[in-house]
Formats: sequence, C-alpha cells, structure tokens
Amino acid sequence: MNGPARSLTKERAIFAGFGLPKPPPTEKGVCLLRVLVAIAPTMYRQTLAEYLGKSRPSAEIRTADPEDLDGEVDLFRPHLVLSHDEVGSGRRVRAFSMVEILYSDSLDARVSVDDRDPARVEDMKIEDLLAVLDETEELISGG
Repeated sequence: MNGPARSLTKERAIFAGFGLPKPPPTEKGVCLLRVLVAIAPTMYRQTLAEYLGKSRPSAEIRTADPEDLDGEVDLFRPHLVLSHDEVGSGRRVRAFSMVEILYSDSLDARVSVDDRDPARVEDMKIEDLLAVLDETEELISGG
C-alpha cells in the first residue's frame, strides 16, 4: 500500500470530494486520525478498538454497532472505517479509507485508501491493518 504522498492541495480536494471538511490540526499541525470500528461480533469490535487505541494513541478510535454504521459515519466523520462484508457490501461509505473484512472468505479483506480501487489482502493481519492506519494518517496530514 505504498504510494506517493499527496500534496496538501490534493488532500483538501479529496476531502471536499467526500463532502467532509478538513479536520482541525493538532498542536503539531497534524490532523488527528479518526477510526470507526463497526464489525460484529461485539467482542471482535471491542478488542480491535482497544488494540488500535494502544498501538496508535494519537488516533481517535470509536466503535459502532454495524447496523448503525451510516449514522455513526455522519456523526463521527471517520477517516478510516473498518467493517465486515455483511455490513459494507454495496454501501458507499463516506470515509477516506475503508477496510472490509470478508468473513465469508476466511479473513481476507478488501482495502481501499484514497478512493483507489479496492485491493484484496489475503488473510489480513493486524500489521496489515496498522499499515492502512499509517498510510491514511500520512495522507490526511499532507505527509
């Protein structure tokens, strides 16, 4: 998932394309990454959110019941949404990045960053998910 860094102008245009205002910068001038974890069962959701929060303490991590995904996206305006195939299929979620765990096909995942065509990641590992978080954070901060 390595790609060239986007310019700040491109990044603002991407946010405008999603209808999302550019998030306010933190004290270091970097945008705070917002992640929404909306997978089932609840224990998976809570465990992933806890791990992500400890691994990336500067990110704001929220959980949502998959049935509430659309409303939570509108309220929280996440940069990254983590869902599963029974939730995300056919939906156009307004987020900069999307990770869709394919429960129906092992633990493969469909990953889309920066509105690129989704890439399939076989047997998604936590390191893969952290790489998506890092790439998303780099892109939104203009890095």
